[in-house]
Amino acid sequence: MDPANPEARQVPVAACVCNFPKSTADKPALLPHNDVVTFFHEFGHVMHVICAETKHTKFGGTRVERDFVEAPSQMLENFIWEKSVLKQLSSHYKTGEPLSDELCDKLVATKEVNAGMHNMRQILFSTLDQTIHSVDE
Repeated sequence: MDPANPEARQVPVAACVCNFPKSTADKPALLPHNDVVTFFHEFGHVMHVICAETKHTKFGGTRVERDFVEAPSQMLENFIWEKSVLKQLSSHYKTGEPLSDELCDKLVATKEVNAGMHNMRQILFSTLDQTIHSVDE
């Protein structure tokens, strides 16, 4: 903060630290689709911090209500499931050939695989939470 101008905006700083595969002597670092989804998700948190404009930093960026903190990340993450985005971002590392329509369609079709299992897991957690934190009368 600038003491001479307390109303001046302090430019936010954010970093996205990731653990992606390293390149080898004969192959560049290639990101599998799930790592690209993770990158877009985490970059959503970075954008949330950078784009926040609040008077008090304790209310900016990811310091929002817990039910909203994931919203920008999940919105950005959804882009990587769009066929047009996949085609723009992906290509064969040797030939430069873009992903085929067939491969993109198959990849997009896998988005909801195991969604039922994920939701059942969340229901288990919430049921357990309600059970152990409820008072018997």
